[in-house]
Amino acid sequence: RRQPDGAQHYVAPAHAGVPQDDVGGLGALLGVGLIRIPVRPPRHRDADILGGLTAAFVAAVIAAASMLLATGTVDTVDSALHEGAAAVTTTALSGLDVDTLDPGIQGFRASLQWLGGLAALLLGVAVLPSLGAGRDLADRVAGGGLRPLAPSGGKAARHILLIYVPSSVVLWAAYALAGIGIFDGLLMAMATVSTGGFVAAGDPLNDVAVQWIAIVGMTIAGTSLVILWRLAQGHVGGVLRSLELRIYLTLILATSALLVTNGGGGLDGMRRALFTAAAAASTTGFPIAGDGWVPLIPVVVLLITAVGGMAGSTAGGFHLLPLLALVRTSRRELMRQLHPSLVSRIRLGGRAVDEATVERMIVQQFLFVAVVATTILLAAIGGLEVFDAIGAAVHATATAGPARAVDGTVIEPSSWSRPVRLALVPAMIAGRMAIYPALMTLGVLVTVAGNRVRPRRRHRAVPGRSR
Repeated sequence: RRQPDGAQHYVAPAHAGVPQDDVGGLGALLGVGLIRIPVRPPRHRDADILGGLTAAFVAAVIAAASMLLATGTVDTVDSALHEGAAAVTTTALSGLDVDTLDPGIQGFRASLQWLGGLAALLLGVAVLPSLGAGRDLADRVAGGGLRPLAPSGGKAARHILLIYVPSSVVLWAAYALAGIGIFDGLLMAMATVSTGGFVAAGDPLNDVAVQWIAIVGMTIAGTSLVILWRLAQGHVGGVLRSLELRIYLTLILATSALLVTNGGGGLDGMRRALFTAAAAASTTGFPIAGDGWVPLIPVVVLLITAVGGMAGSTAGGFHLLPLLALVRTSRRELMRQLHPSLVSRIRLGGRAVDEATVERMIVQQFLFVAVVATTILLAAIGGLEVFDAIGAAVHATATAGPARAVDGTVIEPSSWSRPVRLALVPAMIAGRMAIYPALMTLGVLVTVAGNRVRPRRRHRAVPGRSR
């Protein structure tokens, strides 16, 4: 609706806009009207598949934003896009006041992040390895009489559901038994297992039992599904030998120890430190007060958030396995300076990694840093201070939260300007899609646009065809 001052944005009526039932019915009719019988092409190119996945994520963000606008949850298009992207990409940078939301909107928002976490797992474990991205790192080889997690794309999807859905149910029961209620327990479970970080109304994280459940749930959510699959099959010995798992748990414990030195000891201080460390390492972003931090602590927490959890988990960030591969690659190249004839293979998880996979990891690191740097620049242009711009960009690309000031206080995304919130949307989508698919799609679009422009330029350059 156009405002009296001529501003071109939409404001919902004070009574919460269109009734939710009507909006749902209109959405269903629209979906039925858009159904078409697909025509199977002779072959699927990798770029086409990745482009379709990126288009699906973008369409989900737009659909979520439209629903939030139609129900009066937000009143501007930029806020709707930001909230839609935060929900679908499981980024804990929401500016919504959950205490003012209807239960239906709370459930809708929590369902979006739960589905977004599931989609991220399917993309990272079932889809990308099938396209050759990370195939050497997928659990596709049977060993010791144990079934692999992802012998094929279809079986990988079924195995992911066998872990994701029961984990959600167990967390739901645990939160409900902790005393926060069935509905709030469901919201918290969906936020934990998806690392979405959208807290239920009434601030249930003040409860000690809820905090302990969240600590365990967040730590598990940042753990690779391969590890969880092997544990389910009783292969404990192989799990304990996982270097990536040991690094992941060590980072959480080391960050907790650093937080305890700043926030005081005792069981209460240890619990709060573990909670903050698990929320950062798993990129869940459940908010908890951190007032009075020395400047070193928010920097360390930001670095842990940027790294994120283990590969093959719902956690965002750069992930530990690619980081470990890059460290070993750097060490190998330094050794080659001393011994030019040295022949060495990068090994991860007890297996030699193909050189093409190592090259893709290096490219992924560059793309991750490029997205973060670009987002920092845009956020700074939008009016944020340097540290706040770095925090917003890192959290958006790592699909994490909450953003914090230098003293550790939580920053409300609703306080950011409209250009800043819009600048974070592409970073959230790219980060949730592991950077590579989204930027490949962007490259394809740029190439197609360039191919369309070049013939026109050549046509104009031919003498006698200026008219």
